[in-house]
Amino acid sequence: MLRILQRVLMRMLHRVCALDVRSLAVYRMGLASNMVYVLCVRAADLEAFYSDNGSLTRNQKIRLFDNGSHWNISVHMLSGHAKVIAVIFALHFAALICMFAGYKTQRAAFVCWLLEVSLGNRNNAILQGGDVLSRCLHLYAIFLPIGHVWSLDAWLRVRGKKKRGERVKSKHQKAKTTTTQTSVSFFNFSLCC
Repeated sequence: MLRILQRVLMRMLHRVCALDVRSLAVYRMGLASNMVYVLCVRAADLEAFYSDNGSLTRNQKIRLFDNGSHWNISVHMLSGHAKVIAVIFALHFAALICMFAGYKTQRAAFVCWLLEVSLGNRNNAILQGGDVLSRCLHLYAIFLPIGHVWSLDAWLRVRGKKKRGERVKSKHQKAKTTTTQTSVSFFNFSLCC
């Protein structure tokens, strides 16, 4: 009797705590396309906000905003030249395109998150709430199965299985995300406190 109850509860938990991976694919594409737009807007003011010729040089940034913290790491602080910053922007753009297309999705999500944090740490004076939300959404994307369907990763995985003669499962499986939902709740709670 106890095992039957346990199975019923596990099925109910799976139904409640599972996400359709198609919605995660839409999340991936929406996040990446939004960040491509934001990156293009930021690129228009690249020299004004992110180079040493602009409003905040690297020395001023270190003196005014770091406060001895070791967490203000920024790849964008490597150089103050606009051309170097433009190359970093191009890498960020390429990672966003990979994330949108679903190519090496988890790695692309990590690189996007890292460069988004780096960009925010370069000039704290121009940040707003949407930047913090974007960082959190990129962080969640690292741990979610966002490349499971509607992506180049999924296409390559299916193609490889067909070549090996393995059976291909349905594309629209539900992903068990109880651990991810718990971690998202924990991060949101820790941000509020």
